[in-house]
Amino acid sequence: MGQSESAPLPVREKDPTHDPLYGFQKGRKEREMKVTPEEMEAMKIPLKERTYCAHHYIYYNTCRNRVWPLAYRCAKEKHAYEKCLYEEENPYINIY
Repeated sequence: MGQSESAPLPVREKDPTHDPLYGFQKGRKEREMKVTPEEMEAMKIPLKERTYCAHHYIYYNTCRNRVWPLAYRCAKEKHAYEKCLYEEENPYINIY
């Protein structure tokens, strides 16, 4: 197969070529953290997990610690956390 002239991935340094608020007459709903930075620090949550899904991470980790070594019993909490991570990433994918 031949080489393509165009880049296969979007150039992240450039702004989107279309309006990211298209379809949102009143703008997008402001996202809010459900856990304060002080609570995350007290729970010793790793920096990479301090996202809008931190509350799900706390529920999942608490469950795992409670039922260890039978962590499979926390499948609902794990699913909720992973779904939240997916939904957090989804708006950024849609902008492209």
